[in-house]
Amino acid sequence: MNIPAPGTFSVYVHFPYCEVRCTYCDFNTYVVDNLPTKAYTKAVLTELDSRRSDYEAWTLTSIYFGGGTPSLWGPSGVGKVISALCEAFPRQTEHLEITMECNPSEAKLESLAQYVDVGVERLSIGVQTLDDVLLRAVSRRHTGAEALAGLMAAREAGFRSISADLMFGLPGQTTAQFVSDLRVLAEMSVDHLSVYHLTLEPGTAMTREVRAGRLQLPDDDAQADMWEHIAPTLMPYGLKFYEVSNLARTGHESRHNSSYWLGRPYLGLGAGAHSFCPPTDWSNLNAYATRRENLKHHRNYTSHALRSASVTHGLERIERDAHLRERLFTGLRHLPGIDIDALTRELKIDAREVFAGPIDRLVDQGLVRWRGSTLSLTSKGFTYADSVASAFF
Repeated sequence: MNIPAPGTFSVYVHFPYCEVRCTYCDFNTYVVDNLPTKAYTKAVLTELDSRRSDYEAWTLTSIYFGGGTPSLWGPSGVGKVISALCEAFPRQTEHLEITMECNPSEAKLESLAQYVDVGVERLSIGVQTLDDVLLRAVSRRHTGAEALAGLMAAREAGFRSISADLMFGLPGQTTAQFVSDLRVLAEMSVDHLSVYHLTLEPGTAMTREVRAGRLQLPDDDAQADMWEHIAPTLMPYGLKFYEVSNLARTGHESRHNSSYWLGRPYLGLGAGAHSFCPPTDWSNLNAYATRRENLKHHRNYTSHALRSASVTHGLERIERDAHLRERLFTGLRHLPGIDIDALTRELKIDAREVFAGPIDRLVDQGLVRWRGSTLSLTSKGFTYADSVASAFF
């Protein structure tokens, strides 16, 4: 598997601008008349200069441009950030994974080839669904045909790996529609699929529509049926789960996302971006990790960064026991599981002893299993992953 090695870290770069805000979206995104790409690029580079020293002890393994719609940034801005990151962190893994998210409406061959030229080698396309009626229901601007054309353009442009996002539980969606989407994308030879269950987030337009009775979501049984069709539909195409929401062909697992699940450090740049910085050694009894959140509003972030003022909005101290809980929570989402003995050595705390009760109960319930020192989900536990995770909190 494409798993990040110990001693590595990742960088997430947030581009907060979109052409349209989707009705289900609660991400930190903004629709503006004129994209301030030059000012925003300069702001991100200024923040990088002020934050680089916190991460120089680790080896850079991945860069991820998310949003928003970073494919609106332009190859010039994305290329400048990649170059600055490579200069700031010359210690890199042999293969540096660089991913950019892209909407199908921006997935045109000429511009995609330019992103390949500046160093992006993995593209994640927000397909969501191939059904035009469902796309209109969630305010997506593209059509199913445009999504497929974007995938073909991405392949022709020369990306090493192509990923697609897909959603289920959409208003009016049927299992047949969802399975058709899965099969078509698999036949398009995508290398990676992120399959997300639609979640109604507070304050979104879709949440208001559903609560007012103007939209109706599939019931729980229908959504469970969709979920149960994912693995058997995709397995014949070589796409297998490696995390509870992600499938990949062998060698195309997202190293960046795996870094999050395995508790590796990450630097977040841009408006509202989050960072996680653990100590290089947990031997000190008073050691703790920090989680940082940047100023959320794009104008506040940019103005502060350009004045070399702090862009930090919040700073959270993560004590050793809290970090242990988080590592078990996220590590078990990763299908290979988590090596409890290695975790004990890293954090200098006996994970088996601290969580003996919850682990024993989960084993007795058939939700997790031991393979040597590795604790992982069973097939039953995979179905009830959220319940497994909650056992540690």
